Amino acid sequence: FLIVLGMMMAGYLIVRYTKPVYETYAVIQISKEDQGSRLLESDGFITTANISEEIELLKSKFLLSKAIQKLPLEVTYFSEGNILTENKYKTSPFLIKLNEVFDSTILDVPIYLDINGDKLQVSYTINGNSVNYSASDDELLYTPEFSVEPIIEDWAQLNAQLKENKYFFKLNRPGTLASQFHGNLGVEILNNEAKTVKILFRHTNPYLAEDIVRSIIETFNEIDLEKKVVSSQNVLDFLNNQIS
Repeated sequence: FLIVLGMMMAGYLIVRYTKPVYETYAVIQISKEDQGSRLLESDGFITTANISEEIELLKSKFLLSKAIQKLPLEVTYFSEGNILTENKYKTSPFLIKLNEVFDSTILDVPIYLDINGDKLQVSYTINGNSVNYSASDDELLYTPEFSVEPIIEDWAQLNAQLKENKYFFKLNRPGTLASQFHGNLGVEILNNEAKTVKILFRHTNPYLAEDIVRSIIETFNEIDLEKKVVSSQNVLDFLNNQIS
């Protein structure tokens, strides 16, 4: 009886305190047509149905990093409850506009935000020291490590949410998010002959999962277009040399 009761309680706690994970996916078709080979009426190496090169690019941390740079992820926001910490991408009751970083050791450090009277207050631990600074809502917030502009549209809403949970933000170091998110990315071939590929991303924040998949596709298309432009230019250069 005790074993069954313990298993039931464990199951309840897992369901109650495990954050749901959302998955966003998209299917794209990759073009492998070699315009240069068609123009020269010769067989090219890239006319094969093998799209392994594109798959490796889609899986790469390089492409993910460039995709993340297109999104508003220079600053990330979190709410911290008694047990769970939630990513508040696109749902934060406040925004932080980064003005300047004076000390790079502040990057990736949780910076807690609170309201103290009629002023905003930030607190964080850096180099083993706990510090806090405050500023009015209509001025930049300066610290020895950074300066930011807090943007708050609804003070009553923020005040109410701060009573329920702690809120903090991070100034992200370039490349940190790509390393954190890379394990959430999945790329698989659906049909090698049709050259269709499935791109998926899993995260506890559905808005973030959706935006990252969309940004990956946009970034991949831009890189693919750049490669085709270079290929076309090489064909033109070859023809001009032959004419000469």
